[in-house]
Amino acid sequence: VVGPDGVRAQRGLRNLGNTCYMNSILQCLNVSVPFSDEMLQSRPPAPGGMSGTLNTVFCGIRAVDDSAGSGAFDPKPLQQQLVSRFPWFRGKEQQDAHEFLRTLLGSVSDEFEQAGARRGGAASDDADEAGAPAAEDRVARNFGGRLCAATLCWGCRQVTLRHDPFLDIQLPLPALAAQRVGALGVTAALAS
Repeated sequence: VVGPDGVRAQRGLRNLGNTCYMNSILQCLNVSVPFSDEMLQSRPPAPGGMSGTLNTVFCGIRAVDDSAGSGAFDPKPLQQQLVSRFPWFRGKEQQDAHEFLRTLLGSVSDEFEQAGARRGGAASDDADEAGAPAAEDRVARNFGGRLCAATLCWGCRQVTLRHDPFLDIQLPLPALAAQRVGALGVTAALAS
């Protein structure tokens, strides 16, 4: 991420003990600039909520707050909030990065949806006070899509289309046919 002065502002995240899964996802979300910029431009719907804490992490990674120093940013407030709401992330055990991503994005989306409901409208139709669209729209717009399935009726030759929303999609990796795989999945072709 490049600041208005043209200087790249990036810092790492402190490892809190087997939190590399969390740190890697937070770094990826930060460099997903359309999403992170929209999040930073919006006002979090709930003080102390997950979206506000995520914004604080984005600011820390981007070194927006110079008072935090030049070292790695400490994401402990986000981890503590995550553990308080989702206790399976407690402890220093290894966790699944995909599960963390889905949990974090779902929490952010839920916060804005609940804020929209409190204001008396659907969150997807609302905008925050700065005029930015609601966050769950940002989540869907930046990370979602629609899978189109076509069904053909052989009797009447009618085609029916169905669009199913998704936030992630599983893709098969190509087979390494007839290739010997070594340590860490490196093939002989890559090793040379």
